[in-house]
Amino acid sequence: MRGSEFLDKMELVDPTYVEAADAPPRAKRKIWTGWRAAVAACICLVLLAGTAAAVSGQGATWLIRMFGGRGD
Repeated sequence: MRGSEFLDKMELVDPTYVEAADAPPRAKRKIWTGWRAAVAACICLVLLAGTAAAVSGQGATWLIRMFGGRGD
């Protein structure tokens, strides 16, 4: 098909289809971003609390049991 034939055929296309094709596509929403951030924050808090407990000596045995250290 040559350029002039293509232009002749384009006249038969409904203009609403041309306008719809010209519109920019919708951006996809990131659904899981908030959920992942909440999980990451919880993990950080647990690690921070565990580290604080290990340093203070109150939860050291629990941490050693949990992570398979040299404890009971």
